[in-house]
Amino acid sequence: MKAHYLAAVVFGLLFFQPLAAQSVWPGDVNNNGIVNGIDLLYWGTAIGSTGPQRVEVSGEWQAQPLPPLWSQSFPDGVNYAYADCDGSGVVDDDDFDDAIEDNFGLTHGTVTPDTYDNAAPGTAPRLRLQPDAEIVQEGAIVNIGLSLDDSRQPIADFYGIAMQLSYTTGLLEGDDGPDFDLVENSWINADGSAVQEIFVDNDGQGLAELAITRTNQQTVPVGPGEFGRFSIVIEDIIVGLEIDTFILRIDSVRLINANLESTPVTPDTARIIISRDEIVSTKTPASEQSFRVYPNPAGRELYVETQQPIQAFRLINNLGKSIPIEARQIDRHLYYLQRPKMPAGVYWLSGNTNEAIIIRKIILFNH
Repeated sequence: MKAHYLAAVVFGLLFFQPLAAQSVWPGDVNNNGIVNGIDLLYWGTAIGSTGPQRVEVSGEWQAQPLPPLWSQSFPDGVNYAYADCDGSGVVDDDDFDDAIEDNFGLTHGTVTPDTYDNAAPGTAPRLRLQPDAEIVQEGAIVNIGLSLDDSRQPIADFYGIAMQLSYTTGLLEGDDGPDFDLVENSWINADGSAVQEIFVDNDGQGLAELAITRTNQQTVPVGPGEFGRFSIVIEDIIVGLEIDTFILRIDSVRLINANLESTPVTPDTARIIISRDEIVSTKTPASEQSFRVYPNPAGRELYVETQQPIQAFRLINNLGKSIPIEARQIDRHLYYLQRPKMPAGVYWLSGNTNEAIIIRKIILFNH
């Protein structure tokens, strides 16, 4: 009899033991074990909603008891009570300030990976990264515009976007990561709606997250022009290299409407070449005329036409390592270059003049 009684007590204790899913971890709005940019998207669609308060109003990072369920849930079944990060009974700015922002990146329990919706190039709108300079010297300040090219598939119901990024470390001032700012009066808030964003660069560790959401449950069509801008300050390139490359890459992206429905988007990559020497940018028409490389793509050999005498040619790979190229001057303005033994891929061909170093991007294929 005692054995049956004890078994019943133990069963009762186990049955009524609170489950991990019955706790709110402030900031983890979609209850998947981590606070990140996707949580901002969920919060943005729920802002303004109200429901039962928690016993304690707090954004502290610990398991908070789940209150009675709210009347609304997200499409994946997560209750709106999780969006009330501080437990005040209303989804508002305090939930962002005191929980999502303060607890960003923290985890609990088993993390379920978030869903992103990357698309293959040419199949969907493109999230573009557009640097204002592709070749710079040490100490340069470079802005990288962020825009959405939806000409292939117009987006009429934008509400928010979250992305994970990676970037080259060791090249920026203070060994830090990029900065990010929203562009004022862009299409993203052309109707005067408030917009909330969060950008975390993880203290220069090479990974970053950016999330932006509108806050009025009203979508807008994607418009032309930049809606955000990354900025970097180039400090030094690796000792022993004359040229290096900074890369900012969007690895994962999710674009939503006000119902959390996703539109596939093609991510982008920005590359900025850094040189110790004076540079003539490939963007200027004058330099295009003074340094023409063909054929491009190239196989066994290539030619350079130039208005300026070239003292030395080098081929540079993505790691910034260079190999001299033997060149034979055919006439005053034409050089013949023999390709060195290097694998197929993307390279930069540099030519030194008395006044500058001129660089061209070329593609080598197997021959």
